[in-house]
Amino acid sequence: MEKHLGDKGRELADHDRREHQSVKERLYKLESLQPGSEEYDQLMIVIMDSLHHHNDDEEIKDLPLLEPAIGEQASKQAAQSFKKTKKLVPTRAHPAIPNMPPFETLLGLLEAPIDKIKDWFASFPTEEEMKDAKEELKHRDHDAAAGRAAAEAENR
Repeated sequence: MEKHLGDKGRELADHDRREHQSVKERLYKLESLQPGSEEYDQLMIVIMDSLHHHNDDEEIKDLPLLEPAIGEQASKQAAQSFKKTKKLVPTRAHPAIPNMPPFETLLGLLEAPIDKIKDWFASFPTEEEMKDAKEELKHRDHDAAAGRAAAEAENR
């Protein structure tokens, strides 16, 4: 944006960064709330409204200015690059990460694997897996002390 549109691009990019920061801060707060609570639901509405507004800004204002400046081929390449980049970004909000390249990119790449591990652990085990495990344990004898005593008695 800044590279191709000069002062107007810088203005648009700064506006986008402020909106990104606001959403990151709200998402960070959302992570600490209980899903289904009143506060969670209200914050989710605010976040979604912000994202809809931001998306509209990009599609209605930013991209129509940028595309003629970079050309159709570069626009397609940027879209492909964006799709690839999405696989490498953090999955959680990190409001303390700077919004300016290259720091945002570098720190995001460092946070992404940690986020993906946290996401994996947060989803493991599922409620159904826990229910199945509890049901399975009902049918087993888990008195380890008695088991050791019996094994010792057999070995004598």
